[in-house]
Amino acid sequence: ATHNNATWDSIGEDPALLALTGSDAGQILTQLLEQGAVLLPLRETTALFTGAPVDPAREAQAVRAVARARENLILIGMPGSGKTTIGRHAARRLDRSFVDLDAEIARRFGRTPAEIIGTDGEAAFRRLEAQTAADIGRGFGQVIAAGGGTVLRQDAMDALLQNGRAARVDRPLDRLATDGRPLSMDGAALERLLAAREPLYRRSATFTVQNDGAPARAAQAVCRWFTDTEEEETCVF
Repeated sequence: ATHNNATWDSIGEDPALLALTGSDAGQILTQLLEQGAVLLPLRETTALFTGAPVDPAREAQAVRAVARARENLILIGMPGSGKTTIGRHAARRLDRSFVDLDAEIARRFGRTPAEIIGTDGEAAFRRLEAQTAADIGRGFGQVIAAGGGTVLRQDAMDALLQNGRAARVDRPLDRLATDGRPLSMDGAALERLLAAREPLYRRSATFTVQNDGAPARAAQAVCRWFTDTEEEETCVF
């Protein structure tokens, strides 16, 4: 069953195990509680439906399925590394909504990041970026392409990571797109940016994909990590 942007989905082969997922899931659960609904833990709910105790292994599988369905996939990396293109590919593969943080900022404030930085300065832009990240990060089940410098503000990254995990999109400096990016207009500027941001990318990401070929192939690697990895680890494809 579907309600707005949330779906009740079966977990595994047991029709008694249901998960509410989607960007409206939290809101719907809150409304149910306000209306007096009783939401039982998974083990008790399943026992009521089946009349049998829950297999701990199947319970763990169900919990992982719910967590993965709710988690956001966040892409971080240098400006022009291909986060948006890979993010769109990944969103289609995972059947999730896609949010480009820079595009969302432009939609909300009526100016592109380059225009905001050019007029008001980078600090003013970072404040708007953190504000937008705080709103977007509260959602579930999204693929989010962060800005190249989102990692510069820890509050912005904390907001994005509250419901998700981050993968870094890496690309050689000489292959980064620089059009319309005022902070990375030449090779020297890119080298300075990378030196400053490299530790921040490493701190925030638990997976790294090299985007030195087809973006669709990089997206496939990211999706495979995101859906198959149970323990967080740093890998390079």
